[in-house]
Amino acid sequence: MKIDLPNSFEDLTIKDMVTLHTSPSDKVCLMNLCGINREDLLKLPKRLLDEAYEHLNELRSQESGQHLTRLKLDGKTYGFVNDWEAFSFGEYIDMTAYAQDVYGNATKMMALLYRPIVIDRGDTYTIEPYTSKENHKIFELAPATLFGGAMLFFWTSKRTLLSSLRVSLSQTITQASLGLSGDGIQLSTPLPMRTS
Repeated sequence: MKIDLPNSFEDLTIKDMVTLHTSPSDKVCLMNLCGINREDLLKLPKRLLDEAYEHLNELRSQESGQHLTRLKLDGKTYGFVNDWEAFSFGEYIDMTAYAQDVYGNATKMMALLYRPIVIDRGDTYTIEPYTSKENHKIFELAPATLFGGAMLFFWTSKRTLLSSLRVSLSQTITQASLGLSGDGIQLSTPLPMRTS
C-alpha cells in the first residue's frame, strides 16, 4: 500500500490546509488527507509512516501565500475587498471573531474577503455587500496559497491603516496642545478661559 500526500504546500486546498493545522494528531491528519481508514493505516510499515509524518511537518513549514484580487470558483468570479474605507463595522467584528480561530474559520474569512463581483469595469469592480450569510463552503477547494495571500494582505493593510490613524491622531493632539488649527495657523478664537 502507498500513501498519496500532496507534494508541496502549493498542492493543498484550503480544506487540506485546515486539516493539516487542526488535526489532533499526525495519524488523524494522515487518515483525513489521504482518505485512509485506521485499519489500513495500522498495516503500514513504521518507516513509511515516519516518512509521511515528516512530510506533514514539511508541508506545515512551507506555508506560503499568493494574493489575487480576482478568482473564479464554480463558474463565478469573486473579487477581493477593494475598498478598506467601505469595510463595515459588521465585517470588522466578524473578521475579528473569526481571527480567534484562524484555521477553523478559514473559509468564513475567505467568504468575507472575497465576494461575487456584480459590476466589472476592467481594472475596477464592485462586489456584493457583506451579509454574513455568504456560502463559505465554496472556498474549501480553493488553493491554500490564496488563504495565505489574503491574510497577509489583510493584516498588512490593517496595520498600515492603524499606523496612519495613530500618526493622524498624534498630529491632531500636538496641534491642539500648541493651539493651532489643522493648517498650523493660530486659532482665531481664544482657548476657553474664565472671563469676568
